[in-house]
Amino acid sequence: MKFTERFQPATLEALGAILVAALVVSPVVLAQGKPNTHDTTGAKSAPSQSPAKQQQSEHHALSRAQRTAMNQAQAASTYLAQNKADLDKSVLDRYTESIGRALDEAQQERQLLERSAPAESRAADDYSSVRDHQQAAAEHYRSFVQELAKNKPDSGDLEDEAKGLASEMKEAEAAHQKTFPKPGATSSPATERSPNSSPRGETSTGEPIH
Repeated sequence: MKFTERFQPATLEALGAILVAALVVSPVVLAQGKPNTHDTTGAKSAPSQSPAKQQQSEHHALSRAQRTAMNQAQAASTYLAQNKADLDKSVLDRYTESIGRALDEAQQERQLLERSAPAESRAADDYSSVRDHQQAAAEHYRSFVQELAKNKPDSGDLEDEAKGLASEMKEAEAAHQKTFPKPGATSSPATERSPNSSPRGETSTGEPIH
């Protein structure tokens, strides 16, 4: 009985040492036996979109953004016409946020498409028109936001700005639609020369470039 009592602490101490060693070694062992899930050797990358598909996606994004801005401005105009005497700024704030996001997205998408158009193509002219209408819409938007920030905004002025914004975005989308290839056409607007462009080596007035 005395031998057992003397042996037991030593046995527990030895077991403890074994457990500690196991805890230290086991992560290494597990790591060696575990497959490397981050190894990308030989992995296939996701197929990228073709340039045509990518451009088509950008066209859809631009149309969606411009129509959203137009529709939200029209909705704001309708609300203002029906609630002249009792405006709820929280409602108009929501329209303002939605229109602002759509205008930002439309500008970004237009810039992407505009960079891909040759400098003297018809598409470049059309994108220039899109840009002009977007900028005019942005001016209406700034005036709308400034009027709304007043203590007593004028509902008539707000309605006029909303209508102007919607009109400009409608024109912007009409100009954007002109950049689409027509059914049966042998060339696209991106490759057609602008009627305002001059032959190589001449200015728009016909004078040679020195």
